[in-house]
Amino acid sequence: MIRVILSLFFCMSISSTSMAEDKNKEINRTYYINESVEICQAPTELVHLPSVRGEPYFLKYSTRDMSETYLTIVIWGRDIPRLEINPVNYFSTGNMCMKGIVSQYNGESQIVVREPGQLIKK
Repeated sequence: MIRVILSLFFCMSISSTSMAEDKNKEINRTYYINESVEICQAPTELVHLPSVRGEPYFLKYSTRDMSETYLTIVIWGRDIPRLEINPVNYFSTGNMCMKGIVSQYNGESQIVVREPGQLIKK
């Protein structure tokens, strides 16, 4: 029995390691509530809604075929002066990382960026 469990564990660790090392394949895109995450990719879509209360920016990270958004970074308009950034230009290059705690809103994983310490230059 122990031999079976160890074999399964070994097989699972090999497959997850090879997936993480292959940069051409999709990476694991499952984020858990209260997980601390650092993301260093340019978003697949950036949406600014100035007509909505709070004037939010949504940086969406989607699957390659754009069929599913797996993480959204939210930046509220009132936080832009404190962050000292223009989100449209700042995140388009992919040279910046963001970190934060994953929360959920309407069943979707999100990180809210409010403090300059959540922005890290690569």
